[in-house]
Formats: sequence, C-alpha cells, structure tokens
Amino acid sequence: MLPPPSTTFAVSENGVTFSVRLQPPLHIEAIKLIPADKLVTVSTCHPGATEWITQDFPTFIKPFYMLSNLVYRRDRFYCFNAEGTLYNFEPSHRTWNYICADKLRCPYIHKMHYVLNEIAVALVEKKGELFVMFTCSNQKPMVYKLFSLEWKEMTRTTLDGLTIFVSFYNSELRINLPWMRNNVYFSRFGYNRKHCVSYSFDESRYNPRKEWDKWVELCPPQSLWIDTPKDFF
Repeated sequence: MLPPPSTTFAVSENGVTFSVRLQPPLHIEAIKLIPADKLVTVSTCHPGATEWITQDFPTFIKPFYMLSNLVYRRDRFYCFNAEGTLYNFEPSHRTWNYICADKLRCPYIHKMHYVLNEIAVALVEKKGELFVMFTCSNQKPMVYKLFSLEWKEMTRTTLDGLTIFVSFYNSELRINLPWMRNNVYFSRFGYNRKHCVSYSFDESRYNPRKEWDKWVELCPPQSLWIDTPKDFF
C-alpha cells in the first residue's frame, strides 16, 4: 500500500506520467510538467514509505512539452519530449539530467495543420536499448532507435520483426511474435472488440482502415498493456 501523492497529479494528454521499477527494491515515480514555470516536478515513493518525496527541477531546455511515457533502464527512469530531448532521473541521488544525444524533433510538430492533441511520443526500452515512436492522427508511425547517442530511423527492412504495443500510459516492445511482426498495436479495440487497432509497416496501413483524429482515440486512458504473469494460464 502506498500513501496518497503529496502533489496533485491531474492526468492529461501531455501532463503527467508514471513508471514502476519492477526490480527490487520496488520504486514508483511520477513526473508532472509545469511548462509556465519551466519546471518538472518529480515525485517518488516505494512500498512501506509514509509519504511521497517531491522535488522541482528546472528543464534548462525549452520549450518542454509533449512528454513521453517513462521507462526504466539501468537504474534510471527515462523520458523524451517532442522537441527531441532525452532526460533521465536517477532516484538514489535524485538528479534530473538530459542526455547529450542528437536532438530528434517530432517530424509532425512543424506541420501547422496538426494540433498537439493529435500528436504523441512513446518511449520504449528493450534489453537496455531505447526506441522512440512518433504518431500523429492517421499518419504512419515513425520509429527511431538510439545508436551511440545518435537516433536512426527504423524502416520496414530494419525493424527486424519488432512489435510495439502502445497505450496512453506505457509502451512495450517484443521480438519475433508470430503473425505480429513489424506492427504497432494501440490499446483500442477495433469494431468487433476482438482485435486492437494496429498499424502494419509491411502493408503501410492501419487496421481497421479509419482516420483517427486524436491520439486519445487510439490510446484511451482506460486501458494499458501489461505482462501476463508466467503462471497465469
């Protein structure tokens, strides 16, 4: 059981994100943006604690908006923003830093006919490697992988069978799933509620074929992806 957060987190499309470190000791983190004050509020907690520890950090690089989900990697929590900056938070020393990787700005930000609620940024971690995916309305999702502090776009031939699962709160990546290779799965059911909405890089299309106007339509806040316990079935 965890105490209620010391800071009120109003969950919005771009305002707050949570993550859990699953390796012992269990650690939970929440990040909230305060764009007007150029601050990031970081709150952390762990089972058995009587309160959340909350601290504000300057963002240094601005503008700071379109925050991705959080991922845990090598003792740090990472997040990404649409201006192309990768940040991390080290919980043991409570330090907030940005990574000196090449900036990777969302390619849809500068197309003026798109508005921010149509655009989303997802950060994914797999075996220590980081991936970023940009989505916008019914446009093709764009996936990039971090190679030695340089972001490189992944194409249909270089995705190498990756399957990405994206939701409002989290993102997961799997390799070599039969019949699901080179696909992005969103946490929204299709019309028959038997399959999730997906995008196939091999076929260059969404299934079902529909024009999605907003990110929240593809990833409603009521759903997220989880790993099924190994002894569940």
